[in-house]
Amino acid sequence: MGRMRSMPRALAYAGGPGARPDAVLARLDHVSAGLDTAPPATALRRRPDGTWRLTWCSAGHPPPLVVPAVGDAGHLPGAADPPLCVASDFLRTTHAHVLGPGDTLLLYTDGLIETPSAPIDEGQRRLASEAVLCRRRSLPDLLRVLQGLSDHRDDTAMLAFRVDEAP
Repeated sequence: MGRMRSMPRALAYAGGPGARPDAVLARLDHVSAGLDTAPPATALRRRPDGTWRLTWCSAGHPPPLVVPAVGDAGHLPGAADPPLCVASDFLRTTHAHVLGPGDTLLLYTDGLIETPSAPIDEGQRRLASEAVLCRRRSLPDLLRVLQGLSDHRDDTAMLAFRVDEAP
């Protein structure tokens, strides 16, 4: 996994500043198959572009959650591609979404929302509801509250980002 964690950064750098997330993950699939050293893994690769436009490609991760400054939270559309190292010739997909002032973006692993006793979409709805209730909290507080949603059967990782008033 150590190699898998460092390879995307190197491949993104080698692809130049305009490297699309889908191209980086597709290249990672190809290199991993050639080296025959990596187990199947999930990843979400995003590329900042100097604005509040988020571009990402998901290799098996749940969809990012956007908690707008006002209104209901929602998971970004677009199905996840298969995990890494499953199909080295798979054509991956880049998605895009523009974030508004005050919006919070939450990236998380499935350990946060999956439980053996409920469908995953129920966990996603629970996460969205709780995130809306906590939208005014600081990001560290938001993450602490959301961590409480996990049943701790699986590892959980979260990353939150809030858009300032101006890019």
